[in-house]
Amino acid sequence: MPSPSPRLSCIPSPIREASVRGTPFVLPIKVTPEGWTIRALVPAYECQSSPYEFCCNEVYCNHLPSPPLPALTSLKCTVSKCTKSRETCIPKLTTISSATESCSARFGEDGYRYYKKGCQPTISGIDQAYPWKKTEPMHCCNSPKCNIEPEANAFKGIAIQCYTCDSRITGLEGCMLFDESSPHVYKAGSSSREESCATIIGLTGRDSVTGTIYPDFAIRTFIPKCVNQNWGTVSYGGATFWGRIECCANHLCNKEKPKKGSENGTE
Repeated sequence: MPSPSPRLSCIPSPIREASVRGTPFVLPIKVTPEGWTIRALVPAYECQSSPYEFCCNEVYCNHLPSPPLPALTSLKCTVSKCTKSRETCIPKLTTISSATESCSARFGEDGYRYYKKGCQPTISGIDQAYPWKKTEPMHCCNSPKCNIEPEANAFKGIAIQCYTCDSRITGLEGCMLFDESSPHVYKAGSSSREESCATIIGLTGRDSVTGTIYPDFAIRTFIPKCVNQNWGTVSYGGATFWGRIECCANHLCNKEKPKKGSENGTE
């Protein structure tokens, strides 16, 4: 029997995001050193974002022909579920590549550290819609392992709200030319005062690591300590591409089309 082509990829039946006995799973797309393209459902902590592996939590997101460039939005989050009766709780570290996910931490009877799309920070209090119900505090953040903070330090409410979308997964519509009503655009909040809203625009190019040609892309997300980069060769998150990064520091400010030739600095 002839050996299979190393570029052959296997496209499995669609699998939705899942959790088995509390263990979060993700849908990675990975290219092996031999050239095989692998799509699977794996425990979140096994996926490692890189130019050769994209870890996502969008429905059907691993239908893409190859890991999308740039893998510049990888975010490491702590994942654990701990009850107050447990004396010890061993967290695991997972990596998410999609720009629409934030690290999160929620505490009530059980403590959850996870990642979440459209995350919205809350503080303890009474639910206005259901006065008999107490709201559980939620912490949202977008820097590596930021949701590992102790419970007493984690809940600060909303510092900034931003739009998030990632055309590498869902296509340019609604993200490049912004459309708030798009089902692929989310409103999210962060508890961190070091984070800004950002718009990242990249033009078609070739990945210098993998050699893969990638299309135009648009990303709206959070960036800690964001620094504007004018149109030209941009380096960010371990990737280099032709495009622009525009930062802003007001609620939901990253909805405008990036302006060519504007000055550096956070608006």
